[in-house]
Amino acid sequence: MAFPILMYWLIHKEKWFVKCLLPMAITESGITEDILATARCSIDHAKIKSAMPRNESCKNLCRYQNPVLVMAAENDCLFPARGVLLKAGKVWPQSERYLLKDRGHINELTIEEKKMIIDFLRCNGGNTFEY
Repeated sequence: MAFPILMYWLIHKEKWFVKCLLPMAITESGITEDILATARCSIDHAKIKSAMPRNESCKNLCRYQNPVLVMAAENDCLFPARGVLLKAGKVWPQSERYLLKDRGHINELTIEEKKMIIDFLRCNGGNTFEY
């Protein structure tokens, strides 16, 4: 991702912008106009740190006792589902865990997955949403 983003910053060609997103989206078809616009705002205006946020200790995470829904993408290059879902199950036995199969860091949720989030919020004290 480093070389394409550097090229995009230097010459502002769209092809380099798309190439810097590909490791997260897996395919160009996974980069919708909404995702492209959001990513452009992040890349053009946000200060990107060279290191990811630190891992929170299991001891601290275990303190959270409320219901948790964890959705993780199988092919996420930043937060692979296998590790995310495994850790979530250990620290939050009360969690609902869901694998976003064959998807990367950037992806679109299906209608059923969006409904899953809404239902989770409804059952756990969230507001009522229309979709």
